[in-house]
Formats: sequence, structure tokens, C-alpha cells
Amino acid sequence: MRENDNDNRKLLEFIDKVRHRLNLNLFADMLLYGIIGGLSGWLIVNIFSMLVPVYKAEKYGAFLIIPCAVAGIVFFVIKRFSRKDAALKADLTGLKERVTTAYENMEKDDMFSKVQRADALRTISSYDVKKNFPFKVSMKKLAILLAFVLAVTVTMLIPTKARVKAEVTHGVKVEAEKKAEELEKKLEKLKEEYNLTDEQLKELDDLLKEAIKELRDSMSDEDLKRAEERFAAKSEQKLKDSLSDNFEKAKEAQKNVSLLENQTPAEQAETLAKLEQQAKDAKDAEMAKAVDDAKQELENGAISDAAMNNMDNLSQRALENAKADLEKAGMEPPKDTNNGNGDNNGSTPTGSPSPTPTGSENGNNGENNGNGEGQGNQNGNGEGQGNQNQNGEGQGGQNQNGQGQGGQNGQGWNQGSENGNENPINKTGERISVPNNTTDQNLNGKKGEGDSSKTDNGPTLTWEGTSVDYSTVVGEYTKKAYEELDTTDVPASMQDLIKDYFTEINK
Repeated sequence: MRENDNDNRKLLEFIDKVRHRLNLNLFADMLLYGIIGGLSGWLIVNIFSMLVPVYKAEKYGAFLIIPCAVAGIVFFVIKRFSRKDAALKADLTGLKERVTTAYENMEKDDMFSKVQRADALRTISSYDVKKNFPFKVSMKKLAILLAFVLAVTVTMLIPTKARVKAEVTHGVKVEAEKKAEELEKKLEKLKEEYNLTDEQLKELDDLLKEAIKELRDSMSDEDLKRAEERFAAKSEQKLKDSLSDNFEKAKEAQKNVSLLENQTPAEQAETLAKLEQQAKDAKDAEMAKAVDDAKQELENGAISDAAMNNMDNLSQRALENAKADLEKAGMEPPKDTNNGNGDNNGSTPTGSPSPTPTGSENGNNGENNGNGEGQGNQNGNGEGQGNQNQNGEGQGGQNQNGQGQGGQNGQGWNQGSENGNENPINKTGERISVPNNTTDQNLNGKKGEGDSSKTDNGPTLTWEGTSVDYSTVVGEYTKKAYEELDTTDVPASMQDLIKDYFTEINK
């Protein structure tokens, strides 16, 4: 094809003008179809958001217009008119196939082709392309477009319960993320302030994950508040339990160090193994090194006084640090009350449980007062009175003071019982007993010099049980209570009452 030929150039210019007008109209139509498609999708989303709580769904529907419009443009590119299509369209306006024939014979130079081409050029020289191919938009398509715009606008502005709920839920979700971030910061602060083991840190992390999940699942501000309160109670209790446990372990480590001096090499090796594990659990690198040095000295013969003193100082420092952590958390360190004092008319063997005295006796011209110690694993209270003007009373128990008194004329002694009362004291590490009903045995007085008599009374009701740490019991009960709140349908008012109760007893 020789496009430089003057006749052919004029013919192609005409065809291109027609093609441009045709493609312009086609582009407008395809774009309108795409926008109408996007608006119809937007309308569907709006109707959906009126029924189902989806936050800002009606606004997100606007983004459907862009991909639909792009799809219309792509479709135009695929369907746009070629030069041959434009020539055919031009002939349909009254040119009687002149343009199509001339376009097909552009490369021919025979007489017939030249004559036909000349005739086509004369005809198109007076042809008005804009008049025969005007740019126009279908009024029908415009009406459909405006109808969709109106429908989308109306459905977007109508308030419904679903949309209100979606707004509220979104606000809760935003607040939940803020609360979760605050909880993470609080937990990091706790980790920095207190010396906790890896296991204890993991337990706190698990509590945090559980709380964040609960926060993100919350559907109301009340749910957020409950989730935050539960985490605060659980994390506080977990921290207290951890600090109390660390203090007890530090006491145990110090006790183990004190035992080394009077132990055999085999016993020392066993004790050092315990100290090594305790130092590892407490993440005490200095103590771990001191224990390792002592183990080497033991392998070479004996542990030196310097090594003993070093471990003693380090264990004392660890105990003081554990105590400082307790005080920082508002807790009092557990009191060391291993020894009990007895004031008896006689003496009570150390470490020997004795039945409750229930009898009395008279002797002649004698009196004996002494101090005794009593320890036992049972708790109770028993009193007995005899008919010889003597009252006998014994109290005792593990980790408590026990006293027993008795008076008689003559020489004699009675024994204080291991059974006694112990009053639980909150949050100080004091120990309490979990009682079971049982009966104590009778104790007959020991006869002194001179005449004496005795009277046996019936069995008395005492309390018997296991001595446990108060904070451990409260922590377990608090945990169980919160677990029950999570798994049972307890009214909100009762949940608050239960939480207030456990918060109070944990103070």
C-alpha cells in the first residue's frame, strides 16, 4: 500500500475521521455501562448493610465503581472500530460502498480502480462527518444512571438498627485495641519491676493473650470493662502468687546454704544440686557461679569457708530482694513462726504431739513450772477440767505459738496438745488449716508426790486438717470463681458482686 499517494492519503484521512467519531460514541457507551454496573453493586451493598451490621459497608460500596468503570474501558479497547469497520459504517450513510471499495483497492493501479477511487474522493469531499456521525449519549442510559445514583444515595442515608450496631461494635473494637495496648504496656512494666522466672513470665503472657482475645471478642463497653477487670484480678493474683513463691524459694535456698556446714560430703553434693537448680530457676547468675565453684571445691576435697560465706551472702541478698518485691507489691513477707512456746506445769518434749489434757490432780507441797516447745501437723483446740480444782489447757500447731498451763499442788507435769487454733491472716503468707472434725484423746495428769486423784472426762471435739498458705488458697478460689463466671450464665449484677467479694478478700 502506498500511503504517500495523494488520493490514498485523502481516503485514509476520511476513514480515520469516521472511525474517531464511532469510537468516541462507543467509549461513552462502555463507560456508562461500567459506571451503572458499579452503582448497581453499590446499591446491593447498601441494602445488605441495612440488614447486617457491617461497619461503613455503604461507603465501601463506592469502590466498586472504579473497577467497573475500568472494566468498561477494557471492553471498549477490545470492541473499538477498525478502518474497515469505519468504511462500512460510512457507506451505510448513503455512499453506496464507494469508500469500502476504494479502501480495498488502494494498492491497485489499474484503470478501473483509479476511476472508482476518483469517484469516491469526489463524493467524500462534500461529506460532513460530524453531521452523519454526531457525538451523542443515550438518554435511556443516562436515565438509568441517574436512577441508580438516587437509589444509592437514599439507601446510604437511611439509619437502621444494623448500622447503629455496626457503629457501636466498631467503636468497641477500636477501644479494645487501645485497651490491649495498655495491658501490654502494664505487663512489660511488671516484668521490669519484679524478678520473675521464665515460667512465671510465660504464665503472665498467657493471661495477657487470653485478655486480648476477650477484649477483641467484646461486643459492648460493658464486655470491655469486665475483660479488663478480669485480667487485672487474675494478673494481680498471679503476681502475688509468684512473688510469694519466690520468697519461699529464697528462704529454702538460704536454709540449704546454712545446712552445708554440718553435712557430710555426700549430703553437701545433694544440697549443692538443689541450690544449683534454685539459682537456675531464679535466674541468679552469681549464685549459680558460686554454687559451681563450691561443687568444684567439694570434688577437690572440701568446700572452703570463703565459698560458704559467698553463698550465704548471695542467698541473703536474694531473700532480701524477694522480700523487697513483696513489699513493692503491697504484701507482707510471711512470718517465720516455726517454734512454739509452752508454759506448762512441767515440760513438753520438742516435736512430740501430745493429747489434750482433760484431767487434774492434787499433790502435796510441790510446784514445778517450766517451758516447753510443741510442734505438730494438726490444728485444734481442746480443754479439759478435772474435779480437783485444776484447769488444763493446751494449744499448739505447726508455724504457730502454743501455750499450755496447768497448776497443781505437788510435783507433776502434763503435756500440751499438738491440736490448737490458728487464725488466718490475709496476705502475709501466714498459714491456715483446712479442718475436718475429729476427736482428741484424753490425757491423764502425772501423779506427783503425795495423795492424788484423777477424773477422766469424755472426748472433746477438735479440729484436724492440713496447714496451707493463705494466699495460695485465696488464689485458687479466686481463679475457680472467675472460671465459673466465664462458663456459666450468671447475671451481670451478681458477677459484679462476686468480683467485689474476691477483690475485697485479696486486699
